[in-house]
Amino acid sequence: MTPYNPNARCAKCAHDVISTRFVGGIARPDMLHRQCARCGFGWNESPLDASNSDRAQVAAFERAAHAGTTGFTPQK
Repeated sequence: MTPYNPNARCAKCAHDVISTRFVGGIARPDMLHRQCARCGFGWNESPLDASNSDRAQVAAFERAAHAGTTGFTPQK
């Protein structure tokens, strides 16, 4: 998973107005959910203070979420 980039543009439409929301807690690794204001495309980035093992945990969680095994549905 890529670290947080405050200058990121939407990978789908290249718009530059992106919202950021912290997602984390006991059952999930800490991550930042980014969402485009124009098209609604969403993606996750890791917090800047995340270690490499934290990033690997987030990546594994996302794979499980896309497979539908975590109870968490990523926003698209």
